[in-house]
Amino acid sequence: MSILTNILETGTGFWNPLLGLSFGLIIILLVYLIRSQGERKYKEKTEQTLPFFAGNLPSRKSLKIHNIYWGFFEALKEYYSWLKAVHTGIINDYIYWFVTVLVILLTILILFVIL
Repeated sequence: MSILTNILETGTGFWNPLLGLSFGLIIILLVYLIRSQGERKYKEKTEQTLPFFAGNLPSRKSLKIHNIYWGFFEALKEYYSWLKAVHTGIINDYIYWFVTVLVILLTILILFVIL
């Protein structure tokens, strides 16, 4: 019971759900106020909704994700090639890796709490 108390207890006491709810409502109110300050001249289904690509309206053929984010993909080419090699598409492999990582993390957590 003392380990659980040490984990849950903060410097000023236990976490108060009403305080957390009130902070959540304040954050939602602030987000709503910031959003309400947006552009009021926006009109749907006009030229404002068309894609803007370096000052020109692009054709459908030129607007490919690989063309737009070429530098990003080029910088992370080694990572993507490794990721493609590891990706098998078999769900059993993903569950195996998930369980393995989960066991490792839980072992570290248990050792951290015990020591």
